[in-house]
This record gives sequence, C-alpha cells and structure tokens, in this order.
Amino acid sequence: PSFAAIAQMARMVGDAEPIGSFSSDKDRYRIYGFKRPDGRIVYAMWAVEGVVKVDIPKDAIGGVVFDLMGNRRRLDSSMTSVELFEHPCYIVCSH
Repeated sequence: PSFAAIAQMARMVGDAEPIGSFSSDKDRYRIYGFKRPDGRIVYAMWAVEGVVKVDIPKDAIGGVVFDLMGNRRRLDSSMTSVELFEHPCYIVCSH
C-alpha cells in the first residue's frame, strides 16, 4: 500500500509546479495546489486528524477525485464540499 500511495502522488503532482496553500484552517486540514505542465490544476488535500468536511476551491467543482490508491470518481457540479480523511486525496480540475 505504501508504494501504491507514493506512485499515486507521483502521478498526480510529480511534474507539477506548486502554486500555494488553500487551507483556511491549517489545524484541521490541508489543501495544496499544483499546476501541471498541461495547465490543469491539481489539489492535494487531507485532514490533519479524523474526518473534516471542507469546501473545495471553486475551480475544482466538477473535477475528478483520486484517492490514495488511484481510485477515481467525478464530482458533479452540485458538489461544493468533500469529506477529507487523514490520507491524501487529489482533485484534478476539469479545465
């Protein structure tokens, strides 16, 4: 599992440029943005402890969420928040 998690992180942000932190409450959760060479934004997100429901950045609405192991699901346009856990997930923006 650890190798799969590192491989997933490399696929999501390995060649991307960091664009900043988007966490409004760093005691509860972290959101970091990255810009890929193709111009798409990826957000790496996780809860510091437990489960935390957070509003996602506006450009991530309608994007695709990848979990720690690479499983994916699309966020429909009505989803403006997600539950974060203590392991990272990634949202790839659709535009």
